[in-house]
Amino acid sequence: MAYSQKLTMLLHDIEDLDIAELSTLSEKISELTKRKEEKARLQLLQRNADKDEQWLQKIEQTVASFQQGNYDPTVSSLVRLIKGKFGIVLQPTHINTWLKSQHFLSETDGKQGKKRTVLNEKSGEVGMYTTQKVLQTGFVYDAILFSPKGVRFVLEHIKDIVLFVG
Repeated sequence: MAYSQKLTMLLHDIEDLDIAELSTLSEKISELTKRKEEKARLQLLQRNADKDEQWLQKIEQTVASFQQGNYDPTVSSLVRLIKGKFGIVLQPTHINTWLKSQHFLSETDGKQGKKRTVLNEKSGEVGMYTTQKVLQTGFVYDAILFSPKGVRFVLEHIKDIVLFVG
């Protein structure tokens, strides 16, 4: 029987259900959906785990590139590098948001009511530091940078970051 015929029959049967039966069916569909989503997520993690050795080699190559000064140690450079080496598309805010959720970065009130991302006592533990930068407009700000240790930390947690940002 074709899929469309099965769906038509199923919808016809559903129309005959009362509210309590529909509610039970809805709960069961929700549970099944959650189980299937979790199964798919675990399968993805397993496939990625099978590639861990390749990931570790890429991490070492990437950290070496940073150590050799081939990249500006900003989160934007790290994002471009992750896309090029690992094929994962992230935004700088994804990494920063994850780092904040893990308490490696904090937020403070900035000028004009905007929030600013700042280092905290845990930031240095994972290899982040700041330096002052000046925009062409003359605006001076503290840029958060990553030492090779910080790059390694982010790359070792890239799967966690991807799962976190969904």
